[in-house]
Amino acid sequence: MKKLITFTLAIFIVGSLSAQTSSFKTTKEAHTFAEEMVKKIIAGQAITAFDAIKPYWPLDPSTISGLATTTAEQVPMLEDSYGKLMGYEFVGSETLGTSGHLENFIIKYEQSALRFYIVFYNGGTGWIVNSLSWDDSWDLLFKTKIQRDK
Repeated sequence: MKKLITFTLAIFIVGSLSAQTSSFKTTKEAHTFAEEMVKKIIAGQAITAFDAIKPYWPLDPSTISGLATTTAEQVPMLEDSYGKLMGYEFVGSETLGTSGHLENFIIKYEQSALRFYIVFYNGGTGWIVNSLSWDDSWDLLFKTKIQRDK
């Protein structure tokens, strides 16, 4: 039975943003940041990858620490189920108007893949990290929706 491993940190900004939050000027900069993050995760540097988010995260930076630790522990352990970690692949991005931007990647193993995505929000002062997640539901990335058994 396929284990569903989901670790999500999805916090949507409702209040005002901290004046100390850094931002990306363009979605291209956000893409470069997201790709560097994925590279670090597959290189076994998840803590460093998630530490890099903190300047672009408008909430308490400690909220990132739990996800960083979980990712550092779980991504390498998935080799027991999915085979050798093979790398990553950028699979697409999407921008919603002038406010939302999504970067999608897959983390590739010999026998399966993980979906990794990061969402950026632009409230008028630049692109900041709004949410991110990784899980084994990479099939959700297909344009043709797969019917799941209930």
